[in-house]
Amino acid sequence: MNTEQNELTLDQKILVWIGKIASRNDVSIRNIKVPLGEKLSKWSEILPSDMLPAYNTLNGISFHFDIGDNTFNGLDLVGLDADGKRTFKPSNMTYGLPYQKAKSFGEYFLDDESQASISPDDEVLFFFGDDSSWGILMIGRGGNPSFYKWGNDGDIEYINKSFTEIIEQGLERHFGTNWLADKIHPENQKLIDLLSHESPRKTFELTVNEMEELDANAYRHFLGKKVSTYTTHKFMQALGQSIPENWTPDQYGDWLAETFSDSSNFKVPLMKEIMKIMGGEKTKKAFEKYFMFGETEPVVRLKMTLKKEGGRFDSSGTSELLLRTLCSLPNSTFCHDYPNKELILYTMYRKFGFYRPYLFDSDNSLDKNRNPDEVEYEIVVLKSRVTGLKAGKQYDSFVLSEIYESDYLKINK
Repeated sequence: MNTEQNELTLDQKILVWIGKIASRNDVSIRNIKVPLGEKLSKWSEILPSDMLPAYNTLNGISFHFDIGDNTFNGLDLVGLDADGKRTFKPSNMTYGLPYQKAKSFGEYFLDDESQASISPDDEVLFFFGDDSSWGILMIGRGGNPSFYKWGNDGDIEYINKSFTEIIEQGLERHFGTNWLADKIHPENQKLIDLLSHESPRKTFELTVNEMEELDANAYRHFLGKKVSTYTTHKFMQALGQSIPENWTPDQYGDWLAETFSDSSNFKVPLMKEIMKIMGGEKTKKAFEKYFMFGETEPVVRLKMTLKKEGGRFDSSGTSELLLRTLCSLPNSTFCHDYPNKELILYTMYRKFGFYRPYLFDSDNSLDKNRNPDEVEYEIVVLKSRVTGLKAGKQYDSFVLSEIYESDYLKINK
């Protein structure tokens, strides 16, 4: 079993940090704005190599939070327009200071001493913060820019760090009071101390109603009963068989269990066509593995109920929510083969690559209404994923209620 976790990229670290902060019971989210969808191709020769990939994910992201009397903590990455010049203010997404030469800013932006330390023809990007108070400037472009802390008195202070080092210092200090200073500010230290203690908020209760191990024949029979008749009919057409009329689910189950019991009956092109219909990896290995589960590796079928703490679901239950819940349980092995479990727990992980640990999954969230107080799931997975679960047991979960797919991050606590 692979339990090694890959190192997160800088943009992923920021998203995970936001997710962790937002999931705390003692935190109030002051504001959260999702990244812009702007294409940044015209910025590719302007931004340094560590800044461009982070901005491709986080362009214009804004997140601020309070904890106790420690307020106004967070970050603002100024939004970059697709034209390679204009910027957007994260606070209200109106146009901000454009990317331009230092001499174009005027005396109001840089005082005399600051103007003396920056060439008038140096290109300047205000990329972090609020131009009414303070922020961070990038001077120059491409491979070797320099960074300066800017204040609204027009004063600047050189930062002897790369973009990555600046952001990582912010993450370490949770973007608290004066987080960019060399020495940690007392209020920033107070914030660090507060966040060093866990403050979980129970969000769901998961009940395992049924748990049954399936042999290979039972597994294929189950698939035949549960997958759509449209999919099964596509299988039959690929095999050159006629489409039956008025078959029961059990008849479909019997057909699939028998037809796919011996992979040697299938030539490689047909295997690939079947897997294409399934929407899986179109290879001989994937075909043999998928239809031989229960024989090659033990599989289990589970029926579970997920109940939301203190209210109804805001939208339909999804396999992603169940996945996040199952991955969050203590000593869980459910996501052991995913590169980094924190992406599943705190971000819309599908933005970073496809992952589907289910062999089958369904839920009843749309059966009655779109705001149920509980959702029932039925899944089939490898037994190795659920070694810590037992039928009849209830498990508390503290995961975020929702992380919307349409954005990298749009969190409901």
